[in-house]
Amino acid sequence: AASGMARALGRVAPGELAGLAPVDEPGSGFRYHFEGDDAAARLVETFPAKAEFRDSAALAFAIGAGRLDRSYVLARGQRWWLAPLEVAGHGTERHAALAPSHAMQPGTRFRQPVTPECLGCHTDAPPPRTWPLNVAVAGWEPRGISCGGCHGDVVGHVAAREQELSGGGQITDPLAVERSWSRVQRMERCAA
Repeated sequence: AASGMARALGRVAPGELAGLAPVDEPGSGFRYHFEGDDAAARLVETFPAKAEFRDSAALAFAIGAGRLDRSYVLARGQRWWLAPLEVAGHGTERHAALAPSHAMQPGTRFRQPVTPECLGCHTDAPPPRTWPLNVAVAGWEPRGISCGGCHGDVVGHVAAREQELSGGGQITDPLAVERSWSRVQRMERCAA
């Protein structure tokens, strides 16, 4: 659970957004900052030229282990959107920075959809495909890449071993079957 793979996708952790300074988006006039903590965290958008303007959206979950950077997904209008800010750096050297898509296209605001393809490298349990692709799927829990993502059907392996050790007979151990795979089959799992 503490590995970078396991933390590649998950909830916002308590304190992870504390003490981060606002970031101005050049060319658009918008300023962004994080507000709140863990489950109550929000991304706030202001427009300093018009002091009364303020918009915000709740952070649904985070993408990345946080070793170099960590991006955030906003929940807005029952859809998921990439937050304009991410957290870069590690340890005490952390700072808020514009997310790459927002740095390249100022003014994108809260309109960069997060789709299953965006999440594919960060979880082995993506949300079910639905339409529109960035719909916030009720009941889906974000989690990173499990041991089984690389090592095979570990749940089936545990069930097979428990059955065997309890004297209840033997069922096929999926990991034993996978050990007979060719190098190409094993590489295909890694490539996935």
